[in-house]
Amino acid sequence: MNDVLEAALEKFIEEYSDSEKQEIRNQEKEENEQKLRRVKNKK
Repeated sequence: MNDVLEAALEKFIEEYSDSEKQEIRNQEKEENEQKLRRVKNKK
């Protein structure tokens, strides 16, 4: 029984961290796009 719980928990953590990583990537992408727009606007 313990193995099943551990496996489920591991899977949950992996999926959670994947979605967290994706969220962080999206935020970084958004910030980079904003910086690019600022640079273009200064020209």
